[in-house]
Amino acid sequence: MPLVSINDDAHSRGTVADIRSMDEGLARQFQRWPAYRRVVDSDGALGDFANHCSRCNTPQDDMYLHSEPDAPFFDIPHAPAGSITMTPLAGTVHMNGDEHFMVE
Repeated sequence: MPLVSINDDAHSRGTVADIRSMDEGLARQFQRWPAYRRVVDSDGALGDFANHCSRCNTPQDDMYLHSEPDAPFFDIPHAPAGSITMTPLAGTVHMNGDEHFMVE
């Protein structure tokens, strides 16, 4: 999952998740993470964007990455040093999804 900085202000950094749509600018920036892409259902319908397992190609539900207490991105401020890298977004981008702001 791309972990992104909403802006450079330390009080408004967070992650984006449950992305349902994004503009071309954000799509270009996410190309650096090829495992993060739109889910295609068994009937061919396009779903949300999600991480996909690099071994079996199974989509990884954001809920299990962000929303559960034992999830890797649930408590970013208290994660082991160096275990998570934030990547700032460049410019203004538009998306339909959720953000999770980090509280110190």
